[in-house]
Order: sequence, then structure tokens, then C-alpha cells
Amino acid sequence: MNRRVIRVNPLREMVDMQNALERLFEDTCRSAYRSGNGDPDYSYRLPVDVIETEQGYLVAAELPGAHMDNITVQLEDETLYIEGEIPTHDIDDEKARTLLNERRAGKFTRTLRLPAPVDGDNVEAVFENGLLTLSLPKTPAVQPKRISIKQSTEAIEPGNN
Repeated sequence: MNRRVIRVNPLREMVDMQNALERLFEDTCRSAYRSGNGDPDYSYRLPVDVIETEQGYLVAAELPGAHMDNITVQLEDETLYIEGEIPTHDIDDEKARTLLNERRAGKFTRTLRLPAPVDGDNVEAVFENGLLTLSLPKTPAVQPKRISIKQSTEAIEPGNN
């Protein structure tokens, strides 16, 4: 009889649920926001991929048309902030009319809560060909540690290795 052990991390599931609720709230309420001058705020939630490895987290965000100087990345504890702006491509022709407008432009923002602390001093960010890639290593206390087992005929006590 085969039995599979499925690991469940309730804290991670809560973080996933919190991120899903934040996305739902942002999507639902986006049209209700107004900028300081009363105009609608057309900023959008930046789509990202987040991958966890044993060593840390990889975050990738597609930002076609963005310039590196218009992107800011900030880390506070387990919260990652990515903000910036993709320039619009306005045409100086009053008679021109837009037939199709599918590309994103304008301000973007994304806040991600990571499931565990990361080593902020060793975070790396690379922006190339419209792709922002972040490498966020876990703090040493969070990384799995393999413990070697020694064969001994004597009993050991805590603190006496």
C-alpha cells in the first residue's frame, strides 16, 4: 500500500490567501480611485511570477517599454514593493484616433508579502529586455539545514556534541 505524505504549511496558505484577497480588492476597487486632481488613477497591478527554491525566491516581472530609471524596488522585512511608470506613446495629431489600445502604460505598483524573511543585503535585481528579475535569498535561519547523523555507542546530552 502506497501512502503519500503531503506537506501542508498553514502559514504559507494564509499568505497565499492574503495575496489573493489583495488582488481581488485591487481589481475591484481600481476604478474607484482618483488621483489628487480628481482624474481617475489608471495605475495597474503589475503581474509577476514568484518561484520559491531552497535558497530563496525568484521574482520576475514583465515591463515592456519601461526604463530602468523609472523602476524602484524596495524591501521591508518580508514585504517587497515594486513601483514605476511605463511611458505612454502619445501622438501629436489631433485627427488621429486610436483603433486598438492593448499595451499597458502609466504607473504600476505591486506589493508582495513573502512567506519567510529574506537576506536584504544580498538581494539582486536585473533589468534586461523589459524583464525585471529579482533574486531574494532566504536568511540562513530559514534555509533547510541537513544534520549529519553519527553512529555512537554512547548516549549524548544536549550541548555535548
